[in-house]
Amino acid sequence: MKVSQIVKDISVWQVAEQMIVRGARPPIVIASTNLPRDAVRDMYYSIHGKRPPSGLLPDSSLNVIKKVIHASQATIFYHCYRKVAEADIFKTSPARDVLRGFDFYQKVCGAGCTESIDFSVAWFIARDLRTRNIETKYCPKCGMDYLFSLTNSLLHSCPFCKNLGDKNKKNRAE
Repeated sequence: MKVSQIVKDISVWQVAEQMIVRGARPPIVIASTNLPRDAVRDMYYSIHGKRPPSGLLPDSSLNVIKKVIHASQATIFYHCYRKVAEADIFKTSPARDVLRGFDFYQKVCGAGCTESIDFSVAWFIARDLRTRNIETKYCPKCGMDYLFSLTNSLLHSCPFCKNLGDKNKKNRAE
């Protein structure tokens, strides 16, 4: 085996470890790294001290965006991911870029955010951007790009402006 292949193999295992530390479930790690299922599950157990959660994963980030705050958080992740990604996020979503984007997102949002997205949702957002399951649109009102989807009513308009509009209505009612 060549040294370059060994280095590549070590790099893949490091990415898997970083994903699991951030809470990625084994199917996501396997899809990103092509590592063997049992090895990934063993790594999950050795890191977290428990077996990985069972059950189906959502097939899209659209299935977990259920409130305006989730749409806002997903859009914040998108901006963080786009800022730090080395690849074109609309053509590829390397695990390292998703990791960097998620770490930046956590720094931006801080520990005090009660409705923050987890790494698995971040991974699905990255994948959905690449597959065009979600797109981005420009909001002329606030000047920000936001995540857009025809199939999720929460992603039909800018979540930041919607949040501000909801708060202004509430303040006027009081």
